[in-house]
Amino acid sequence: NVFLPVRNPDRLPLYEYARYYLVRALAIAALIGGALLVYPAVLKRVRRRRRSAWASRHGPAGRIAVAYCELRDQMIDLALPGRGTTPLELVELVAEDEEHAELAWLVTRALWGDLRGQVTDEDAAEARRLAASVAERLGKAQPETARLLAAVSRASLRAPYSSDVPNA
Repeated sequence: NVFLPVRNPDRLPLYEYARYYLVRALAIAALIGGALLVYPAVLKRVRRRRRSAWASRHGPAGRIAVAYCELRDQMIDLALPGRGTTPLELVELVAEDEEHAELAWLVTRALWGDLRGQVTDEDAAEARRLAASVAERLGKAQPETARLLAAVSRASLRAPYSSDVPNA
């Protein structure tokens, strides 16, 4: 018996080759797309840590500023009005809210008014509590899609409420 090698032509259809490479390319594209979708949320966590460290170095006034900036950046991500307004002007734009008004007055007095230089740790804790309460109610008032889009929004990363506190 003699065996001779014979070349058989490959008769795989072109769509088999295309499908093979397309599946791999789509997997890579999905990974890249997922990374692009999630990176703003990661940067916001980094920003939150940087701001926390900055606030601890700047005392109670810094903690008040960071608490308020976090709230306003959330509003920017939700595409709510009042981007360039002061805290007291924003109170006029939104529905009446006692905690929001109290927070706006505390921020205004602590950072620019009569409490400047006299802010206590209790004031900073109260500002943090008020900002968290307003942010929670603000988030609950928005539809689920708006909250999801805000989580991956880059708006507050590109143009934060204040350039005085650190950004990612």
